[in-house]
Amino acid sequence: MFLYFSAAYQAGPCVLAQLLALSALGLAYALPWPFRLFKVRRLRDLPMSKTISTAGGWAVLLAGPAILADPPLIPRTMAGLSLTAVIAGAIFLNVLARTMIMDLQEVFGDRLFGRKTMASLLGRAKAIRLLAAVLVIWALYLLAALALGGPPTILWLCLTGPLYNAAILMRRWRDLGLMGFQLDLILDAQFVLSGLGYWIL
Repeated sequence: MFLYFSAAYQAGPCVLAQLLALSALGLAYALPWPFRLFKVRRLRDLPMSKTISTAGGWAVLLAGPAILADPPLIPRTMAGLSLTAVIAGAIFLNVLARTMIMDLQEVFGDRLFGRKTMASLLGRAKAIRLLAAVLVIWALYLLAALALGGPPTILWLCLTGPLYNAAILMRRWRDLGLMGFQLDLILDAQFVLSGLGYWIL
């Protein structure tokens, strides 16, 4: 954790403020509110909040520093803001799909501890269909970004993401009883392969 904050401090005050804000939101996720709103006492009680907040948090954490750093990696212009938004959207859909796959594997534990994930609320079959729809939306999003003039090398490499996750879904949808670290390795291999592809190209 110290390394994260040290790197954020070196990147500039805006990046450090972003990390502090995300950390505060992470702490607030499990803290009870002083009031009750429709039987909800904390953010974690909201249906599917774990899945969506994980994806949103990673999207902001990874895309934000590119334009908030001092000096910025992406110019602070309308074009730069648009590119940052495209990157954030791609990261959000990527992490959303990954989290949904992990939720399928962890559905028993989530129900046991009262975590209202998509898989625990909808059931395995409906959650798999929803995951398939997310993968299609993810691919269409990247294709639309390409058509609108987004960076082709990065976006073509990003397209391996929905294809890779779809292959996992088709191959393993009946057998997601893998140990957590095994499934983590299989899913994270996508990031390693994409990074190697970008480095080679």
